[in-house]
Amino acid sequence: AVVDVVGELRLVLDEPAEVLGEPGEALERPLDPRDTPRLVSNLTELAELYHRDRQYAQALACFDRAVAADPKAALAHRLRAETLLALGRHEDAGRAFDRYLALVPRPKVEVYQARGLL
Repeated sequence: AVVDVVGELRLVLDEPAEVLGEPGEALERPLDPRDTPRLVSNLTELAELYHRDRQYAQALACFDRAVAADPKAALAHRLRAETLLALGRHEDAGRAFDRYLALVPRPKVEVYQARGLL
């Protein structure tokens, strides 16, 4: 599944594999704004796969890239917070939860509970 998402990212960016580097590495090429929603979705999906596989550093790199591409990507902020928690970075996780809460009009109670525990 990671390979499928990386392939999709390469299609969005229209770049050969050697330009993109390894999955999870930061992508430095400027984006066409029309590609941003698809890129954010793909990066978030890739990050979720890394997170599930307990590859938290790779997941965080993808989430960081997703929120850099679209600072209003609420889901990426929430999932980034969960990854930061898994890495033991509680203060950073709190800030990521705060950003999510600022973006979502009616967040789930679980997010408030998680934020309250930090």
